[in-house]
Amino acid sequence: YYLLMPKAIMRAWKKRLIFNLLIIILCSAMLFCTAIAHADWPIGFGESMDLNYAGASYEYRPSDDFESSLYSLSSKYNIVKVKDYNISASLRADYRHTNSSGYFPDDLYKTAFSLRADDKKNWISIGVVSNSDMPYNSLDEAFIVASAGRKISLTEKHSLIAGLFYSSQRDVLEGVPMPMLIYEYKGEDLYLRGGFLFLSVRWKINDKTSVNAAYFPIRNYTLSVSRKITEGLTASAEVHGKSERYLLEGRVNKSEKLFLETNEAGIRLSQRIVKGLVVYGFAGYSFGSSYYKGDKINKRNDKVEIEDSIVLNAGLRYIF
Repeated sequence: YYLLMPKAIMRAWKKRLIFNLLIIILCSAMLFCTAIAHADWPIGFGESMDLNYAGASYEYRPSDDFESSLYSLSSKYNIVKVKDYNISASLRADYRHTNSSGYFPDDLYKTAFSLRADDKKNWISIGVVSNSDMPYNSLDEAFIVASAGRKISLTEKHSLIAGLFYSSQRDVLEGVPMPMLIYEYKGEDLYLRGGFLFLSVRWKINDKTSVNAAYFPIRNYTLSVSRKITEGLTASAEVHGKSERYLLEGRVNKSEKLFLETNEAGIRLSQRIVKGLVVYGFAGYSFGSSYYKGDKINKRNDKVEIEDSIVLNAGLRYIF
């Protein structure tokens, strides 16, 4: 009996540890997934840390009740390297002009800036985000996000990414740092990263065909099948959905947000022009889209359904 006690104790502690880890993941995802979806979440942590890029895109949605043009600019560049840490900055700016038959604003902006320091194991980042009709007009239209943590290698292919996430604008427990835990698997043909309610998968079927799937709280998803046509040309069939939220200037209830949800399916062609430069075009169909107000994403006040329509998107990205 006494010889069996250490094994019994170890099993009990193992179950308790697993239970506590699940509670951490559950609390992080269930309570704070809305803020995480609009923050500097370390999805790309540990990958292409020396990558510099600049990109631009244009999207046109000719719906009768929601004619919309979206202009986007984004970049990420390395500033300096301090010992083993790479210091980088990220910028993103979106401008959406909409002719709507409802209360949706004519002009909306999404802006984000962040600084990040990371090596192969650790990272820390801080940024400011403002999605509004009057960005940075006051503290009511902007919020700060930050994260820090460490990648723990379990084996050659298996890792855990553990850390803390902070956002000054959240639906609950605003301004309280929260733990996060992500599992990562890197195989020869399969890459997986996920936590509770979050999953990203890349599966290389063969040298020419691959599948990508991801879900990110709340109501952000993508599924695509890509096929390499030539050395520089790639075609992909894809379906994706996106949930955006904005803090409008002049709102009486400071917790109220404007939500825009879109779903699209179509074909994307990507062509590498020269080394580092890729241009792409997307033609598809937008369906099941809507906008509404609420202090939480599940409180859909004054919901307006958007008519289905075609959607066109074109852009480029230069990696240097």
